[in-house]
Parts: sequence; C-alpha cells; structure tokens
Amino acid sequence: MASFPTLSTGSVALFPLGQEDSQPVRIARFVDGSEQRWVAGKILRAFTLTLDGVSYADAEEVSAFFAARSGAFVEWDITIGGVFYDHMRFESSSLTMTNSTTGFYSLSCRARQWRQT
Repeated sequence: MASFPTLSTGSVALFPLGQEDSQPVRIARFVDGSEQRWVAGKILRAFTLTLDGVSYADAEEVSAFFAARSGAFVEWDITIGGVFYDHMRFESSSLTMTNSTTGFYSLSCRARQWRQT
C-alpha cells in the first residue's frame, strides 16, 4: 500500500490539522419498534490535510500521489505524529492547488479511514 508523501519539511501535513473520529455502529430494528445497537468495529479517523506555503515540488508530489490513487478510489496509508493510519482514501475525486503571490502553494483535502486491520 502506498504512503502519503513526506514534504521537504519532513512532515506530511501542516497545522492546523483537522481530525474527526467515528465509531461504526449497527442497529437492529424489531417489529415492535424497539432497537438494539452495538459497536461494529474500531474507531475510524478522518483528517483535513492542509498544506499551506509548500514548494512547487511538494505540491506537485502531492498532486501526483492524488492522481495515482485515482482520487477517492485507491487506498493508502499515512503516519501523523508517529501514529500509523492504514486504509485511507480521499473523500473527493478533485484536488485544488492554489498558487500564492509569494511563489508557494496551498492544497487542502479530506481523507477518511475506511477500515482498520
């Protein structure tokens, strides 16, 4: 499985880093209208990866990585703050790269963990 590229600064994302946790839950609904709920898996993470003020080379590397994953189609992994997250996918099939007047670039994308091993 491919890993999200490391920037020339040595990090994979710049702060602030948005993170969400979700807990898969299953629900059984019975004929009498009652429900039974149970935890159906491990907590899954979602991130907003914000890359502001990165070099053209870093922006192109992230863009090429995104294209190679076919946007939201192919899974990959990422290590953030020493924690390994596997089975990640981009939430969208489009990536916007903005060029600032200082010659640096900004990218932002959402990624979600679809399952854990």
